[in-house]
Amino acid sequence: MNKLLKGILLAAAIIILIIAGTLLLTREKQPQYSYIPGKFTAQDLGFFDKKTGSMISLGMKQHEVEQVLGTGEEKKESIEYAGKLEVYYVDDKAAGIRLWTDEPQSRYVTTRNIGKGYSFDEVKSVYGDPSTQAEDHVGYIFEDHGEETYFLHPDIKTMTDESKQRAYFMEFKSIDSKSDIVIMKLDAF
Repeated sequence: MNKLLKGILLAAAIIILIIAGTLLLTREKQPQYSYIPGKFTAQDLGFFDKKTGSMISLGMKQHEVEQVLGTGEEKKESIEYAGKLEVYYVDDKAAGIRLWTDEPQSRYVTTRNIGKGYSFDEVKSVYGDPSTQAEDHVGYIFEDHGEETYFLHPDIKTMTDESKQRAYFMEFKSIDSKSDIVIMKLDAF
């Protein structure tokens, strides 16, 4: 093979490697969470950022959230960060996180990869039977008993005040073209 042909083949191989590397670096990241429908853990208490591969979770301090998301815009009761992610702080810790968007694609998903455009059937297939359900939403109430798996409550009305202090609420709501996903500490609001 002559030198010119070898040079062309080498240049083509380098270009292909550069393109492949660029595609791998710019591809959206996906949450890596092994779950069982109907079972909840601490990993369910946040959102996954597909752009950075980072998690924003309940209990994070405001400066920890802002290390990941940057500075947000202060609202009446929350701070809104890029991509329509609102965080509600109580005593400098994230006590509620809300994704409210009508954008075709959101950079945030739950750890079970539910984001904008979900159907309630999709939600139930990965989270299990809900604690509450209506035409426009499904909700889950689960309680931390200090074990790896949290207890799913069928109804908030049956919970004691002590149980509510250890409980979390996750709601998936769809109104018109907007999707609303809320994860919150039940007794924080």
